[in-house]
Amino acid sequence: MTIKNYYNLLVLSLLTFSHFSFVPCLPTDDKELTITNKTLSDIDAIHFIVKGKDSGDVLKDYEILHPDESVTVKFDCTQIGKNKVTVKLFFDDGKTYSFEDDVCESDFTWEITDDGGHHKH
Repeated sequence: MTIKNYYNLLVLSLLTFSHFSFVPCLPTDDKELTITNKTLSDIDAIHFIVKGKDSGDVLKDYEILHPDESVTVKFDCTQIGKNKVTVKLFFDDGKTYSFEDDVCESDFTWEITDDGGHHKH
């Protein structure tokens, strides 16, 4: 083997090693948000409205988010940051409630603590 071949093998090895070392640090397109229902209401759908654009139901196929249940949904918090968004909750009885909240504070988890007095004791 010539010196040029050793050099090429070394460069290739370093590039391969550096690729495997840094790949986990790259952001992915699969952003997630964990939502926990801390209210006493059954929530049928959750919409986030950011700058006039409605996300649609972030729960998707998840039927009803019951009290104290959590669900992880596909949602990109990096697009929102620490800004407050309008949250619209749809309850299983057909009523709705909207409010402003900082859904994506920093740890990509969010607890719903306000149901607008929907659940009456």
